[in-house]
Amino acid sequence: MKKPLYAILLVLIIFSGCDKEKEVIILDNQIPLVKSDSSYNIIKEEDVIYANGLSHNESSTAPFSIPLKLDIYYPNNNSANRPVYM
Repeated sequence: MKKPLYAILLVLIIFSGCDKEKEVIILDNQIPLVKSDSSYNIIKEEDVIYANGLSHNESSTAPFSIPLKLDIYYPNNNSANRPVYM
C-alpha cells in the first residue's frame, strides 16, 4: 500500500522541480553585428614541422621518416586567450 503512495510522491517531486521557467538574458537589447571584412590582418606561418611520420614509396621495403607539417593562421593583434582551431 505504501509503495504506490511513495511512487506518486516521487513523481510529483520530480515534476515540480522541472516546472521552472527558463531565464533568458538579453544584453542591452543589441542585435549582433556581422561584418563581411575582418578588422585585423592575418599572419600565416607555413610548413611548421610538428612531428615526424613514417612513409613508403613504390620501391621501398622499409619505412622512412618524413616531417609532418602544418600551416598556422592567427590574427595580427595582441589579444590573449584566443581560441584554437586545428
